[in-house]
Amino acid sequence: MTQWLGMTRRRFLALLAAVVALLLGAAMAVLDGFREFVFGVASRIRQHMPGQENPAQIEAYERAVAALPAASQPAPSPLVWARDSAAFKRNGNLDRHRIGALVDQAVCSFTSTSDVAAAYGSIVTPEDRVALRLPAVIHDEVVDAVVRGLLAAGVPPQQIVLFKSGYRDVAEEEPYYMKPAVKGLTVQEGIYSDRPVKVGTIDQRVVKALEECTAFINTCCLHTHIEAEMTGALKNHMGSISEPYLLHSSLPHNLALLNSLPQLGGEKLKLVVMDALEPSLKGHPDHPVQRHFFKSGSIIISRDPVAADTVGLGLLREGLKAHDLDDGLEEMPGRLALAGNLGLGQHRPEHIQVTELSV
Repeated sequence: MTQWLGMTRRRFLALLAAVVALLLGAAMAVLDGFREFVFGVASRIRQHMPGQENPAQIEAYERAVAALPAASQPAPSPLVWARDSAAFKRNGNLDRHRIGALVDQAVCSFTSTSDVAAAYGSIVTPEDRVALRLPAVIHDEVVDAVVRGLLAAGVPPQQIVLFKSGYRDVAEEEPYYMKPAVKGLTVQEGIYSDRPVKVGTIDQRVVKALEECTAFINTCCLHTHIEAEMTGALKNHMGSISEPYLLHSSLPHNLALLNSLPQLGGEKLKLVVMDALEPSLKGHPDHPVQRHFFKSGSIIISRDPVAADTVGLGLLREGLKAHDLDDGLEEMPGRLALAGNLGLGQHRPEHIQVTELSV
């Protein structure tokens, strides 16, 4: 009888069959584990998909509203809406050299001061540690103007932190905040606190710059959004946490809960600087690919993120109408009301004191 490795052919084949069966069993166990892992991840993602509701988060929001003290007559929120009629060149491109002056004039008007140093000096002190959000599509010149203002007010560059998340376009010319003149200023990405916080029932980690700062300036950009309808001051904070996708379901309630965190608002929030120079309308549901920009030449300044978003909503609607697009923002007033009802600011236009500044 033929032998292999000292074994009969029959015994060798039996051993081979046992080894193959063992390997197949191990492979199936790995595949089952992998399949279970994939299904688990998919289920978790589905739970937090936009448009889905998370009852626990809605209940957490309702509890937070119920815990607020009895509402008194709301004080109007001051806001400056500055517009530059010459913000765009004849070829339709934005004149970037005019942006800084527009931001400066808007901040001076908001603070009722005559120069930039005094304006920012009324907002922060030289002892403050100041954090600025650096969203993906904001014009660098807007951020540069704020950084220059902080430096003029005596804030050392070592006490200024810009934090960003994800890829962002940068102007062809290197922004001022990255030049040697402001050596010591920090630009951070992906650095979060070790201590989780609760957004309703969901754990998140806040950007460390926000946890450590004493003053926060919400530099944000206005545009429509295919899932949230609109991005402005409130949604800007989705870039301030470690796992924003977990808040996608029941997003309107979650944005209100998120912005109620003391690390993101309250006394820390000193100013909202909204870049509404040329809001993108590409996120409109009917036009997910085409790029529509509304050349408004606007900067919006306030301390109230809800008021800023309310005025921004009106500006977006103006742009959609100018481009002959359907509104697509029908739910935004109700979503802003959720934030307003949680005490985050004024969502009713009659409670917003708008100063219009034409340059």
